[in-house]
Amino acid sequence: MEDQVNCDSDVKCFPAVKILRILMLITGGTPCMKERDGSLAPADHGEFTTFIKRNPLMHDRQRHQQLGLSEDELVLPGAPIIYRIVEYPTLLDSSNIEFQDWNRIALDIQENYDRFDGFVIIHGTDTLAYTGAALTFALANLGKPVVLTGSQLPIFESRTDAVINIIDALKVAETFPDLQKVVVVFNRQMFLASRIVKVNNEDFRAFSSPNLGPLADLNTSVRNSLRSNNDGLNRRTGGFRIHLYNESKISVLYLTPGIPREIVEAAVAPPMKGVILVSFGNGNIPSNREDITDALAEAVNREVLIVNVTQCLQGSVSDIYETGAVLGTAGVVSGSDMTIPAAYAKVAFVLGIARSYEEMKQMIQEDLRGELTTQTIS
Repeated sequence: MEDQVNCDSDVKCFPAVKILRILMLITGGTPCMKERDGSLAPADHGEFTTFIKRNPLMHDRQRHQQLGLSEDELVLPGAPIIYRIVEYPTLLDSSNIEFQDWNRIALDIQENYDRFDGFVIIHGTDTLAYTGAALTFALANLGKPVVLTGSQLPIFESRTDAVINIIDALKVAETFPDLQKVVVVFNRQMFLASRIVKVNNEDFRAFSSPNLGPLADLNTSVRNSLRSNNDGLNRRTGGFRIHLYNESKISVLYLTPGIPREIVEAAVAPPMKGVILVSFGNGNIPSNREDITDALAEAVNREVLIVNVTQCLQGSVSDIYETGAVLGTAGVVSGSDMTIPAAYAKVAFVLGIARSYEEMKQMIQEDLRGELTTQTIS
């Protein structure tokens, strides 16, 4: 936004500096939890916002008063940032997140897109990678930063990591003014949202981006420290628009040694329209199990979209082994180095927009939003 600030000399502010306006959507998760009867449960509605308003690290009351802002606007201390908090009526543990919640976030961003310079989403860590990937595909031609963050400890606890994570997330639009991506900020690092996986449920280093690495280290104050990557997000065609998810008939088939045929058949049986096949190593399955390959091939003949990704934390699938080549013969599509959350969200996205089965398979193998590494021939 184009607001300019002019301040009295006794008030700390930023004269003649562009004010950035950020919308913060509170979906729930650990940041909003309080201990009740020995377990963590969502705090009462409004408690999270009240805590932030009373925290001098997160809200500058003096500047707020001097600028004559409304009660629902907050001022981030030491930064030209005014933000508004919207708490969803029902705060969710992220394990309860569903497609309709992804759609609600996308719709809220669309409704407020022209009024704010960026968006911050407070979310639980358990499914944050799924929501980050889902929003990556849902928000087309994005021209502003959308930042997801959360915490390992509730904001109400003295050792919480929520405060620094939220402050870092709010500052992304100022620090990286040209950022036009969906990203995740956590533990002083910024990641591309479609690349992360949760790797720890206790340590503050909850997330990793094994096949890309962090976009930026927020421990440094260097403004141009953003890692450049040539991803599909940079190819904007037309104005901002959103995609809503409506196809949830997607299963995840995680291979194990000696997996029963019945499990494989159930994973690909109707009404499933998409399957994430999580295979061994480089993308391998047992080459001596015709029952598995037959079940997969039969599903492909019914135009079930089956995408192969690796169980490994780092690396990609390929057909360098006989046990991987059989998947290509069966019609299974390579997911390259996509994470399971990214592959799941991408299949849901592609099922909703592709006009044919062949187009689905082609889109899965394309880099649409930076979610996979494309192979180049030198």
